[in-house]
Amino acid sequence: MSDSMHHVVVATDEKFVIPTGTTLRSLSLTNSAATTVWVLASDVSHEAKGRIERSLAGDNVRLAWIDMGSVDLGNTSGSPIGKATYYRLAIGELLPDDVTRVLYLDVDVL
Repeated sequence: MSDSMHHVVVATDEKFVIPTGTTLRSLSLTNSAATTVWVLASDVSHEAKGRIERSLAGDNVRLAWIDMGSVDLGNTSGSPIGKATYYRLAIGELLPDDVTRVLYLDVDVL
């Protein structure tokens, strides 16, 4: 199953909803392959998720939301880096076992 499906991972929060939507729309416009985008997210409202999903062009990209609210990333409170930046460290633990290769994209990529 996963061999024919491309897998992309992005990490976001409410502050980066607009760049996330832009990146994923660009992906859906320029990529014809069937792709699952694993969206590692925290504090993203249902409304914002809907806006992102409606921004996709075509049906080749499917979003799979993973709520990062309960994932323990250790103490990141003193870090100048946003918490969503650390989400990529948990990719191997969060995705299904049959997903063996992913492409991680920052949400500010067009």
